[in-house]
Amino acid sequence: MLSLPTARVMIDKGFTEMASPRDIGFVPHAGIIVRSAIIEKNREQVKKMIASLVDAMEYMTNNRAKTIDYIASKWKLNRELSEQLLVRDFLPMLTMDGRMTQQIVQEHLDTEYQNKLIARRAQASEVMDLSMLEEVLARK
Repeated sequence: MLSLPTARVMIDKGFTEMASPRDIGFVPHAGIIVRSAIIEKNREQVKKMIASLVDAMEYMTNNRAKTIDYIASKWKLNRELSEQLLVRDFLPMLTMDGRMTQQIVQEHLDTEYQNKLIARRAQASEVMDLSMLEEVLARK
């Protein structure tokens, strides 16, 4: 699997797409990882980072033309491919409010454990804390 935009560029060059991120389903493909000690010392700074990410997702959704222009410029892609990347591949993967259910995270952790990618079976409640996200969203 190739990351965006490389995957779309390779398809345009004639390579066959065997699967898309959409085909995999909704898995935790990104997140913010912060040590507990950092949260304790800099809770407000972490919340600002969370707010920025939520704002960025909202901006990309509400300002598609500008976002497409940015993608085209940043990665030197044509506008059509940039639009496909945003609309077909990227936006559908976002939760738009930053939330991820414990069930989805638990399924992901179980798969990672079964594939021996993590050393012990972990519980979603051990690795995710949405309390700061909820504080950020309550301010909106």
